[in-house]
Amino acid sequence: MGYYVGNDRLLVNADGNPDNAGLLASWDRAMPEISDKLWMAVDYQGGANAFGAVGMGFSWAFSEKVSVLLGYVVYALPDTPGTLTTQLDINF
Repeated sequence: MGYYVGNDRLLVNADGNPDNAGLLASWDRAMPEISDKLWMAVDYQGGANAFGAVGMGFSWAFSEKVSVLLGYVVYALPDTPGTLTTQLDINF
């Protein structure tokens, strides 16, 4: 059985059948051997569905309270273009 929001079904394939299975795995760590300011990550979401993807990114800390993150996601569905993201983190 799929998930519903109003009359729309989420997590279904192109044929309307449930498509809500997959594996989620993640690796991330600070990279002190390169720099104490560098952090890297890779995420994998399995499944040949809208959530299937591999994401990778890194963050650079300019100070204790300010960092910038750059990431790229490659989706499992062949007609879905990848996504490049940037994020500025400011801790108050």
